[in-house]
Amino acid sequence: MFIHYQKNPVYYQYLLKIWDIVQSNTLKSLSKRHLIQISKKTMQSTFINEDTIVKYLKSKGISFEKQYTSITVTCPKAFNTINKQTKYIYINMISGQFTCQHCRKSGLWEQLQENLNNIFNKKKSEFSTCLKAIPEFKISSDVLRFYNKAIPLKKVDSEIINSWKQSLNCSLLQTATLSKFGVCYDDVRNALIFPSYNENFEISQLKLLGFVTDKDGLTKDLNESLIPRTTISGLFGLSTSKEKHNTEVILTSSEMEAMAVYQITQIPSLALPKRGTVLPVEILPLLERFKKVILWLGTDLCSWQNAKQFAKKLNEHRCFIIRPSEAPSAVKVLQDKMNMSKILNSAIPASPDSIVSFSQLRNNVYFELAQNEEITGIKWKKFLPLNKLLKGHRRGELTVFTGTTGAGKTTFMSEYSLDLCMQGVNTLWGSFEIHNVRLAKTMLMQFSQVNLAKNLDAFENWADKFDQLPLYFMTFFGQEDVKRVIKTMSQAVYLYDIAHVVIDNIQFMMGTNISQGNRFLIQDQIISDFRNFATTSNCHVTLVIHPRKNKDAELLNVASVFGGAKATQEADNVLILQSKYLPSHRVQKFIEVVKNRFDGEKGLMPLRFNREIASYTTPEKKKVTNARKLPLPSNVKEMEEDKIVVHNRDEDD
Repeated sequence: MFIHYQKNPVYYQYLLKIWDIVQSNTLKSLSKRHLIQISKKTMQSTFINEDTIVKYLKSKGISFEKQYTSITVTCPKAFNTINKQTKYIYINMISGQFTCQHCRKSGLWEQLQENLNNIFNKKKSEFSTCLKAIPEFKISSDVLRFYNKAIPLKKVDSEIINSWKQSLNCSLLQTATLSKFGVCYDDVRNALIFPSYNENFEISQLKLLGFVTDKDGLTKDLNESLIPRTTISGLFGLSTSKEKHNTEVILTSSEMEAMAVYQITQIPSLALPKRGTVLPVEILPLLERFKKVILWLGTDLCSWQNAKQFAKKLNEHRCFIIRPSEAPSAVKVLQDKMNMSKILNSAIPASPDSIVSFSQLRNNVYFELAQNEEITGIKWKKFLPLNKLLKGHRRGELTVFTGTTGAGKTTFMSEYSLDLCMQGVNTLWGSFEIHNVRLAKTMLMQFSQVNLAKNLDAFENWADKFDQLPLYFMTFFGQEDVKRVIKTMSQAVYLYDIAHVVIDNIQFMMGTNISQGNRFLIQDQIISDFRNFATTSNCHVTLVIHPRKNKDAELLNVASVFGGAKATQEADNVLILQSKYLPSHRVQKFIEVVKNRFDGEKGLMPLRFNREIASYTTPEKKKVTNARKLPLPSNVKEMEEDKIVVHNRDEDD
């Protein structure tokens, strides 16, 4: 659209900026409606320890009880009510966040502490408006209105229900089981409705599952949508645990899995949000009364890692985990009529004894040997050559990524991390150079593989799907204190179960108000802090670092990373985005792995860039016959052919 103005460079650049602003404003709702951003305000409260909470409550003479993840006290305002049912305030032992059943409010420890001070100081004027700044969480009227219009399954034609069961590969799931969980049918949208319940067994959220049809009316893939989109205050299946004698619960990764388990065992079974990839702090109070928690989240490596992470959050002493090698999915167990009781009994304790013998470890050792994927890590699905080089993406490692200015480091890293995030690797982005709106816009186009600026009618559909990813953004921008950044990362690991943090980039985070001599020392300390965080938090950290100034004709190497040698010494992996012609694949860019601590293998991954959707692909090696040989940079000629890693699709398919 700007072709006619290219003869006037100044005016052309001005129009480009205006167009970029228009695109950003068009997609600005993405960061507000479809992504959870971790703001400075969210993280301004310092995590407190259990002793601090207990000491304060004792000083005020407040009776309390220690639970598995929370400290509970009776709501002071509930003393004035006639309601016989006790209403509690749940105070998280680690974050200090509280949830009050009576006031239907939640917030930070500082807010609760101030409110309790007002009450016990008998400031009646302040007592009447306590927690005024915190809005009461109410059930959305849209949720109730939508659910009440739905049709109970007992009134739906059996052919429709059986058709849905066949589509979901769960023909043996009884209609009575679906009704027990409150599943209904929306005949207008031809969708099933799955309700989530809060602590008062009220419907707090709905998931709609329906088939998408194209313009020709042909049925395509299943599509999920939530009402409301962002609130997570309940769990699907909680309605099956109303009886107080229920002390055992099974946590699964989907609604179908939960219903399959319950149908056979009659044990309360719940589905965690976002396909079992997150365990929000807000829903921990719902699980406090259960003395035994069994985690059955899936059969892949990511599910196994999530289960171990969630067990720590839930209190390991009451948790048991079903290993991926022990059983398939619960739906398959139901369909194949396998012995589910035997599978549940095989669940291993999340917290082993303090002292054990080899005979007690024998089965676990065999499992580690048999599950080689457990060691190598999560595999990439788009950048397959990286699986041959790095073998996988592993927790607790530090990766350094560099490339020349303008080469496309952020664009590649966004798609690199998105590949992992789509497989359930909870990801936290810290973009100190590019605003979150622009970053999210790029990632959304990479996710959809559609130029949404030219197809705005497809935005809502793709944004809803993108919203289901366990992806979060820090709102820091420009220079920021590393201690504050790492504090935010640490809290995000607990609150959002983060497994991968991307920092883009170190230089922008450090700022420019540092002398050249001190800059290297400060950067070395920052690298050391991130290395320590990755190890202690068992979280993979990827640092984007600008290189030193090199001659244009030279390839970057390990020594090209800006700063001292600390960055590459501490790193487990060093990746370089090279902007040089690669003759074997006829591409101008490629990733070079120059350090790999896991097994030492190094090599190249060619890249081809699609500017239309800001996406990279890995082309296959091309055979050149009777073609004019193109001139190459001198150092490219010297590269060994066997360093080039080529993905053979026939082998993997």
